[in-house]
Amino acid sequence: MTDSIHVLRPSAQEALDDWRSLVVANNEQVARTQERIDLDDFYAPMASFFKANPRRRDDGQLNALRALARPDETWLDVGAGGGRFALGVALVAGRLIAVEPSEGMREVFEEVRAEAGIENVEVIAERWPMAHAPQADVVMLTHVSYDIAEIGPFLDAVEGSARRLCVAVLLERSPGSAFSELWEGVHEELAALLPALPEFVALLMARGTIPQVKIVGARPFRYGSMEEAEDGARQRLWVNVGTEKDQRIQKLLPQVVAPQDDGSVVVGAPLAVGLVTWSPDSSALS
Repeated sequence: MTDSIHVLRPSAQEALDDWRSLVVANNEQVARTQERIDLDDFYAPMASFFKANPRRRDDGQLNALRALARPDETWLDVGAGGGRFALGVALVAGRLIAVEPSEGMREVFEEVRAEAGIENVEVIAERWPMAHAPQADVVMLTHVSYDIAEIGPFLDAVEGSARRLCVAVLLERSPGSAFSELWEGVHEELAALLPALPEFVALLMARGTIPQVKIVGARPFRYGSMEEAEDGARQRLWVNVGTEKDQRIQKLLPQVVAPQDDGSVVVGAPLAVGLVTWSPDSSALS
């Protein structure tokens, strides 16, 4: 009975500990199996994949975020990446502050911002939590938090910076799960997956917050060609070109991809995307 209660009704500390355990297990697995080491800027080699037209209308995730934005408000995007969602929101909100530590991602962000002629943005090159975080009406997280071991202080800072609303966009399973079958074949062990949408919602509720959750689309892991998919697999599986493990990737990858009519390929099944919103004043809901 005690174990069942722990699973279904964890305390805030139990939920934080379990989240940390998942992240630590993933980190330890990567450290044990990796060939490549991208410690300086992990996202730089894949930054170009996060480039997107901020005026697109066929993205359910971005459309859901736009629907929440108000022209008289400031939004803060924690881990803004290449601006895939931040710049689209900036077209609706009065002002947007983007926090992004990756230099490669910031370069893509600035490139897209300049091409789109968007001026009401400020980019801060720091990691979250920040020593002196700016205040905003809305703070959003788009596909970050999966690999944050100390998620408690991270969320405390998010809620401490938000005046009206906190927003998170997360996959039903972590991005690495698209390559989990490949991971097993290449590294000869089951993938230790990071937490994602279900764990995030459970964590918020354990912390005394009742969020609203809405499924706003599904994300396929699409690459422009098989060669790009191979590069993506090497990045996700921490494998170097020309090694024995790289040969395994080339052998196994065709078994887990679906070729598309336009020449692109999709790795694994599309993952549902959830939009999570909650009040920064959790005491009002507890």
